[in-house]
Amino acid sequence: MNCLALLFLTGSFTFPIDTPNREAAKPDLQRFQGAWQAATIYDLEGRAASADELKQTRLFVDGNKFTLKGKDYTITGKFSIDALKSPKSIDVVLDGEEGQQPAKLLGIYRFDGESRWSCFALPGDERPKAFPASSKGYIQYEWKRLPKEPIRIK
Repeated sequence: MNCLALLFLTGSFTFPIDTPNREAAKPDLQRFQGAWQAATIYDLEGRAASADELKQTRLFVDGNKFTLKGKDYTITGKFSIDALKSPKSIDVVLDGEEGQQPAKLLGIYRFDGESRWSCFALPGDERPKAFPASSKGYIQYEWKRLPKEPIRIK
């Protein structure tokens, strides 16, 4: 599933939001913030991640930057969203190693309560036009918001 994680965030957030879309994107961008636990992950072949992989996969979002952590990997990058498109779109640019071209993923997203769904095409492929009935050919995630840690006074 490490390849899946790399492919997924070969983007989840990049460039500044375009000026005409900035105000429209603010509420959604705010909803992206914080810590998320993977609830469902499907790879390009439509295979679901194991319960153990899901348990160990978390996403942390701060502004337009993210960190994706799994058992054996950490992926960082930036993203941008367009809340005016239908479906809503997300562009992700993964931080590349020095001398490498950063990978960019085009995707779509939606919110459902405290869950966030995203679907990404491989770098160089067209953005999904809708959430497909079958996950084959795309990388799909469902994220559940993690509760905020209570402040502990010592």
